[in-house]
Parts: sequence; structure tokens; C-alpha cells
Amino acid sequence: MLSLKMHPLFTMTMRLGCLLLATSVEAKTSGTHQNTVRKEVIYSVVGDIREARITFTDSTGRVEHEIVRVPWKLKIMMPCKTKVSIAARNLSPSGDLTVRIRIDGKDVKEVSGQGHLAGVFAESQTCS
Repeated sequence: MLSLKMHPLFTMTMRLGCLLLATSVEAKTSGTHQNTVRKEVIYSVVGDIREARITFTDSTGRVEHEIVRVPWKLKIMMPCKTKVSIAARNLSPSGDLTVRIRIDGKDVKEVSGQGHLAGVFAESQTCS
């Protein structure tokens, strides 16, 4: 079982404040072309709130932090065998919030949370 306190994204997000949602997916492929194959990744944040603090892996593999208006969406290209992650925290005292990761047109992860103090973490693997 994965310890949330040990996961780098969870630890980094907790430094920013209470984690509401986090999800992580690994995009990878087999074969000799895995360094040149790129996957389209779409992150999205939706809900009945106005703003969220988000943390996500960008197209260079760096972790980015932003405050965004909800709904929010970002489309990037990522090399295979790259872990993609997004976390979001509700900046309001209440409300629903959902984060989604879509890889090459397929919904691979969706995590929802409610309220300011709720926390959820999920991890999956794609392109097996």
C-alpha cells in the first residue's frame, strides 16, 4: 500500500495547504520507440467553485503550481514512460471539485472531492 506521506506530489501539495484532490497516471509504451513516442495529455478541473490551487506535471516533467479559475483545462504532449500528475485544492470553504486526466483521447483517471478539508489520492498506469 502506498503511503501518502511518502508520495512527493502529496508532500509538496501539503506544504501549499490542505490537499483536496490528487491523481497520478503513468503513460508508457513498450518497444524501441518509447523515447520518441509522445502522448497527448489533457488535465481538467471542474466543479461548482470559482478558483482552485493546482499542482501538475508539465510537458518538461517539472511540477507547476497555479491558482486557476474553474473550469480549467490544459493540453500537453508528454513522452511515454512519463508519470503525469495533478492535484487540486478548493480555495472556498465548501464546494465540489473533480480532476481528470485524459491520455490520447481516453479518460484514464477521474477523482472527486467535496469541501475544503477533504483529501483524495489515486494512482494508475496506462499504455501497458
